[in-house]
Amino acid sequence: MATAPTAAAATPAAPPLPADPLLAYYRGVRQMNVQIAKERYKAFYKGRTLEFIRGRGTVAIVDEEVCMGCTHCFDNCAFEAIDMADRKFALPDYSYTSRKAVIVYDNCVGCEKCALVCPVDAITMAPKHEFEMKEGKLVSTAPPPLPTRPVALAPKPAAVGVAIPGEVDAEGRCWRLTNVPGFEGIHIASELSERLKCPIAVENDATAAALGEQLYGHGREYPSFLMVTLGTGIGGGLVIGHQLYPGTHGFASEVGHMNVDRSTEAPVCACGQRGCIEAYSGTKALLRRYRELGGQADEILPIALAARRGEEHALKVLEMMGEALGRGLSNVQNLLDLNAIVFSGGISASFDLIQPHVRRALRECSFAPPLAEVPLLVSQLGERAGVIGAAYLTTL
Repeated sequence: MATAPTAAAATPAAPPLPADPLLAYYRGVRQMNVQIAKERYKAFYKGRTLEFIRGRGTVAIVDEEVCMGCTHCFDNCAFEAIDMADRKFALPDYSYTSRKAVIVYDNCVGCEKCALVCPVDAITMAPKHEFEMKEGKLVSTAPPPLPTRPVALAPKPAAVGVAIPGEVDAEGRCWRLTNVPGFEGIHIASELSERLKCPIAVENDATAAALGEQLYGHGREYPSFLMVTLGTGIGGGLVIGHQLYPGTHGFASEVGHMNVDRSTEAPVCACGQRGCIEAYSGTKALLRRYRELGGQADEILPIALAARRGEEHALKVLEMMGEALGRGLSNVQNLLDLNAIVFSGGISASFDLIQPHVRRALRECSFAPPLAEVPLLVSQLGERAGVIGAAYLTTL
């Protein structure tokens, strides 16, 4: 007698996988952060109007070690002043823990909303550039506007700022004027102070020009730049992060004496070394080379005018100048990766004739292509940059 087939035994269900404790922890933290952010928004920000935006002087700052990448600040910013960036590490399945908030400085109006909705207090407010806290109040430190008409001079100066074409230390002692012999070791600040009976501030002329440009020229847009002065000598003044950098001894950014030619046939510079940028790009070098090629000139203007007419000798002289500048500045860019390079001085009036050669040399010699594309600008203050910077020295 046939027996009925027995039903196959049911396969037992697999036991549930144990919960990942790390994911469970971050799930709980995430939910807690959402709740805290909602409560903070209701309690502190909802109902505020634009009159409470205290921008114009404060900016949000993110503490990366505290930020958990939860995007509450990003979601609540109405000015597109917050972005989310990847961290150098990542946790599985929870991407927000591998991100961090980044402030877009130029867009931030200082409204504090991001700081209020941050559940872990990773965002604080700080004074922007040209503002500082004094006695609990936000005070502008921006320089006074330039006068639009001549200012009457007092019978006796309250202070005097001096810019000299050479190296000077913090005490106002001249180390050397490369193109003006006889000033070695002269304490210019002390000598002038004794005669004028007022405080004296002394600085290198290119550094003073960089200060003027920082306060009233391209420095308002570009926080880090090199000022290159083109004239009898080639000078330099450096601004890093809106701060003038004269160097430990006051000799920083002497770009004119960077070497661009190590050959024994390289021309001798006024400093005594061979192959400096100044030996190819200074006024004396340009006039010498123009005569060697058969031209006749006692100043730079005729060379510039001849170049605009297409004269071959003049074009070759400016090409030599631009190539030497570009080679030297490529080293500056390889080291500092600046926002801009600004040119001033008498020869800068013809910079449009020099710029293509500077750019070409930058592209040939820079370590990476983006370094060579740094903006090359002519000073917005022209030949006044050094005078304006020298005048402002007395307030520092």
